[in-house]
Formats: sequence, C-alpha cells, structure tokens
Amino acid sequence: KSLVISLSIFVISCPVGICIGMLVVQHFTDVTLTKVVFVLKALATGTFVQVTFLEIVAPEFSHRHINQLYKMAMLTFGLIFISLIMYSIHVFPSTDFCKSLIQNVVANEGL
Repeated sequence: KSLVISLSIFVISCPVGICIGMLVVQHFTDVTLTKVVFVLKALATGTFVQVTFLEIVAPEFSHRHINQLYKMAMLTFGLIFISLIMYSIHVFPSTDFCKSLIQNVVANEGL
C-alpha cells in the first residue's frame, strides 16, 4: 500500500512540476527567471548529491566483505572521468564530440 501511495505521489508530482516550470518561464522577466532557475537547479543538484552520497554510495561502503580500496578507486575514477568530460566541453567547445554532446544535453534539458 505504501508503494502505491509513493508511486502515486511521484506520478502526480512530475506533471505538476512541469506545469510550474512552464508558468515560471511565461510569467517572469529575464533577470527574475535567471534567479528562479538558479535556485531550482541548486535544489535539484542538492537532492542529487544527497541521494548519491547518502543513499547509494554510503551503503556500498558499509559492506566490509568487499574490497574497500577497489570501491574507492572506482568512485574516484568515475569522478575524474566525468570531470574530464565536463572540462573538455568548456576547453574544447569547437570539437565535434563536444558539439554533439552539448546538443544532446540541450535537447534533453539537463546535465
């Protein structure tokens, strides 16, 4: 029963969030819109970081029977890999790879 309630809240909140976003874009000036988008992106990023590090990564490191050094190395490798991709987008924006990556990100509205 709680699963159905949780899923129902999630299913309802997605379209409501889209409608709120559309209203914000239509009714705010450029300066205000920039501030509102900044705050909403900050909230989304904070939620992502909280879920990633407290609910996914932390339980993985609590299991002592698996090599902790290997897990830390893979986590570090992933962070460095994503950082290099983001760095390359800003340093080499004229390359075809970066252009296609930026176009895909813009088309999907997120990064």
